[in-house]
Amino acid sequence: MAWEALETFAAALRHLVSAGGEMQSEWSNWSGSLCFTPGRIERPESEEELIALVRQGGSEESTVRVVGSGHSSSPLVETEDILISLEKFQGIESFNTETHEATIQAGMTLHDAGQDLLKVGLALENLSDVDVQTLAGAVGTGIHGSGNLLKNLSSEVIGVRMVTGTGEIVEYSIDEQHELIEAARVSLGVLGIFTILKLRLVPAYQLHRREYCAHIDTCLANLDQLVAENVISTSTGIPAAMRRNSEH
Repeated sequence: MAWEALETFAAALRHLVSAGGEMQSEWSNWSGSLCFTPGRIERPESEEELIALVRQGGSEESTVRVVGSGHSSSPLVETEDILISLEKFQGIESFNTETHEATIQAGMTLHDAGQDLLKVGLALENLSDVDVQTLAGAVGTGIHGSGNLLKNLSSEVIGVRMVTGTGEIVEYSIDEQHELIEAARVSLGVLGIFTILKLRLVPAYQLHRREYCAHIDTCLANLDQLVAENVISTSTGIPAAMRRNSEH
């Protein structure tokens, strides 16, 4: 019996290695509110490898999901089969400082994309107060920033390159397929897997950040003024007990 169990384990291990995936392990989002164990986790290094995974999932009738940095609490990425990370899809493909545009690989985090864009004199127009999300995840889930006159990050998308559910490569641009780009913004992954995003940007800039504590009544009384006088205005509620502990 022990020998048969060992043979079964060895066969499963050989299958896993041949598939190129990692052994089963629990995946968790940033807060631990979403946890599950996929059949395997894949980290393709090219579009060709990604296409092969998508087609393999289709032939096996497996559920393929793509995960970013795990900063969402939505179960969109949950699967018992194949979980794909695009963390190998890094770098700026091209940029134009005259038109303020850049094509960026979808696995970059907002922080890394911002740092690389700064080197060429460009910047994202709006961000949230957290920048650990991947570009594809942030666009696909409609991450928001703040600011009375600023749109969210998804509105900056003017072109996409993606792998469809059948393993085909497609490209769309705002000029030629306006409605498809509109659909790709906050598409929650239903159209395909983003590999490259083309963004409309702004010249690099610096923000002066002022952070302070105030009573909620003071915040509410001055809310309209704060929003009107600042490019970005964000408020975060802190329980009184937590504030007292932080002061000691």
